[in-house]
Order: sequence, then C-alpha cells, then structure tokens
Amino acid sequence: MTTALSWHDVETRHYAAGGTVVAIGTQTQKAAYKDTPSDGDFRVSHVFVRNGDAWLIAGIQLSLTAPPQAR
Repeated sequence: MTTALSWHDVETRHYAAGGTVVAIGTQTQKAAYKDTPSDGDFRVSHVFVRNGDAWLIAGIQLSLTAPPQAR
C-alpha cells in the first residue's frame, strides 16, 4: 500500500512538434508490500503522446536512485 507519493525535480523535453513529451524527475514514496517497507527515491521517466485533445502515457520507467537499505 502506498501512503505517500511525490514527483519532484521534473524536467520536460518536447519532441515531434509538441506531440510527444518526455518528463524526467524523482518520485519519493512511502509504501509497503505485505508489511515490508518499500520506501525510497526513484528516478522516473514518463513518455506522453498527444492524441487529439488528450495526452496519453506511452511509457513509464523507474529506477532506484540508491541501493535498498539493509534491514
């Protein structure tokens, strides 16, 4: 269960005459899976594409910014 989530330090890059946007930032989360904490900071990339008046998420990539803490 995720109890807190923030996306910050986001930079965007626009491509294909404004029809594609790549957003890269940091996601900080407080979460647990089966009572095991999975808190951390993740480097996140989102790829958005325009479909008429709507923006669609075409891809998401997450990577830990630091190794998990020993428990």
